[in-house]
Amino acid sequence: MAKLDIINEQELNLSGHLIFITVAAIYKDNESYFRKLKNDIKINLKQVKRVDSSALALLMSWLRFGQEQQCKVEFINIPKQLIDLAKLSSVDKLISKSRDELS
Repeated sequence: MAKLDIINEQELNLSGHLIFITVAAIYKDNESYFRKLKNDIKINLKQVKRVDSSALALLMSWLRFGQEQQCKVEFINIPKQLIDLAKLSSVDKLISKSRDELS
């Protein structure tokens, strides 16, 4: 199970297992929110427990929606497993600006 909670206009919390069987539902349930972004947002991934490559695809799609709406989408507290996947795909710099998280 995975869940995206909208805390306010600029903060969201992502939690649970971001794996193939849950990512499609998270994408579908929140697509209209991301297509209508009006503010820069931070998505906290601190409560994400498990990931696979589909989690990376989800984050990249949210970045794309942000670009389309001219809004910054920032991810914080990215799990090490997800950072490692991003490094393998050479997209680690896209999902994280924090040097602490990339080391």
